[in-house]
Amino acid sequence: QQQQQQVAFCSAPSQPLALDLSRAGPSTVACSDAQALQQVTQDLVSSVQRYERLSGRRVLERAGVSPSFSACGRQLVELVVNLTNYLTESEVQMKTDLQLRSQLLDQLLKQQAKAEATSQDVGQLQVRVQQLENNGVGERLAAVRDRMDAMEARLQGLRF
Repeated sequence: QQQQQQVAFCSAPSQPLALDLSRAGPSTVACSDAQALQQVTQDLVSSVQRYERLSGRRVLERAGVSPSFSACGRQLVELVVNLTNYLTESEVQMKTDLQLRSQLLDQLLKQQAKAEATSQDVGQLQVRVQQLENNGVGERLAAVRDRMDAMEARLQGLRF
């Protein structure tokens, strides 16, 4: 009874990358069949190249896998090193993005607080202006302006 084994690399939920190890079977995965190991290695190469394309990385051209155990082993080590590097780069980028997101969120919250405080101040000023206008201050200010204009006109008449 063969067990279905599948290793999935997901770059986007709609486009999973998959490596199907079920074709090789348990005995060939244990390196009893060089051709099965070659096929599994080639499938992994294809999946890594697809990941490289989907993630915007430079697709590394890899030579075809020869049906020897040492060539397959060498290729598998290279692929694991590349994948480890990709994971490291992604982890660093994710941490950088999270820090930037956190900073932007803090700035946004500060700006929202300032906007809310300013909005409250404007509202209070509008209420105060309305109260002053209701108390007749506006009329008194207009009367003072009229008197100042009249005094200015008299001064103009006194000048030679």
